[in-house]
Amino acid sequence: MLLALQLPAIVTELVAGSLGDRVRPRLVMELDNALRTLAVGAIRVLYWLGSLEPWLLFALVLCAGALQPFTLVATAVGTGALVGTLSEFSLYGLSRTRLGSVHTA
Repeated sequence: MLLALQLPAIVTELVAGSLGDRVRPRLVMELDNALRTLAVGAIRVLYWLGSLEPWLLFALVLCAGALQPFTLVATAVGTGALVGTLSEFSLYGLSRTRLGSVHTA
């Protein structure tokens, strides 16, 4: 099962990277997390109903694994945008001392 979770991520990581540059990172993370929640939730519901077959479990794990890189890429893109925004504070008279505390110049 671990291979079924990780292997599709290798393929979809390329698509996630290009999509992460074009679409808002928050939207990508929201859609990815919602779809993965449905896939994992379907496993639990099918188990409760007693109709979880091994092939169905494998397919749902493949879906969850294929979606995983989208959040990872969107987080990286979003963090880069956040760091870029925080670095603009130096333009407004804030600087760092050697000890790492922030003070106004």
